[in-house]
Amino acid sequence: MKLLLQIWVIICVSSGIFQTIPKQEPRHLEITRTNINHDKKILVLYHDEIKRLHILTERINQKMDISLYDIDHAQVPDADNFDLILLGDIAHQDDTSESMKQFLSWYDFKGKQVSSYYLDAMHQDVYEDHLKQQIHDGIYLHGLGINDDELETMEEVNHLMNGWLTSTYSPVSQIKH
Repeated sequence: MKLLLQIWVIICVSSGIFQTIPKQEPRHLEITRTNINHDKKILVLYHDEIKRLHILTERINQKMDISLYDIDHAQVPDADNFDLILLGDIAHQDDTSESMKQFLSWYDFKGKQVSSYYLDAMHQDVYEDHLKQQIHDGIYLHGLGINDDELETMEEVNHLMNGWLTSTYSPVSQIKH
């Protein structure tokens, strides 16, 4: 009986009856301006001294209805008028840039949800820990850290950004600072 079972398994495997189902990567909602909640007001505050962050900032602007402000060149609006605030920065030795530090030293997030997108952090958890410590009265949601390799392929950037934006729109864990 055991021999018949083994023969049957061999026949099934060789004939393709048993096929390996390829592992699929988790799918993230493709965020577009048409499938987001337009009632949610989003403020993007960024610092981009060497004009590398603009790729991510432009992708966010294409995907969502946002109010966009360069913290070095614009009068930044009060957090009261927004539901979610996204901070864009280029990391310096796993910490926020000096301009972002100066900005965060006086800006009050007034209990709003805050997330970040950033480049060049060698240790993303360290960067985000530093950022969390600098946010006054905000609920920090996990951010999106991109490295140079990922930045070179827009497909990878879109995949990572969609996952981040999906989780930011419906956050699971929130840490108040």
